[in-house]
Amino acid sequence: MNEGTNMWKGFREEIKNNIKEKGVDSFLDWPIIHKTMKTDDFLHNVVLNFFEEKMIKFSDLKEIFEFGAGHGRFCKLIKERNFDGNYTIFDFPELIEIQKFYLKNWNKVNYLLDFNDIELPKEKSLFIAMNSLEESPKEVFKKMLQHAENYNYFIFKFSGGRGEFEEFKNKVSGNWILKEKIHKEIASTVLIGEKYAQ
Repeated sequence: MNEGTNMWKGFREEIKNNIKEKGVDSFLDWPIIHKTMKTDDFLHNVVLNFFEEKMIKFSDLKEIFEFGAGHGRFCKLIKERNFDGNYTIFDFPELIEIQKFYLKNWNKVNYLLDFNDIELPKEKSLFIAMNSLEESPKEVFKKMLQHAENYNYFIFKFSGGRGEFEEFKNKVSGNWILKEKIHKEIASTVLIGEKYAQ
């Protein structure tokens, strides 16, 4: 993925400079990481617990695709919940460099940069996008939502752009739960879903 919004172009530049000057070992101390992504497990676990309670255990899934994975914290927490399938992360090269460092002890993680490398899921699959879709250029947003239609389960977290998610929800018929505030500390909306078998 080469294009980001103007906001993310600046963030990426700062992340690149930090990698160049400091290496990735100290990335959790960088102000840009705290500015652009959540770094505590509590808020992530609230979303993951909600999904497992309402949909399916992560250990029962075979494939997960995460669009825009931050530094990889969601992946790590899901792996700790006994997920043993294939986990694919689609992100910027700078963030993949950090994710590879952070997730070095976890196997079965694939990293993608190019839309042409994306494969369709085969079974019991989950698509995750935590604020990343609404932070993307419109054409990337649309392309990723089209790809998401191929999955069985969904976790979307977003602050705006609700209309597109409503359209997606109507297009992919299934069991949907829209939580305006999943927890008092998470201001974003969380939309989780399960596609009805076709």
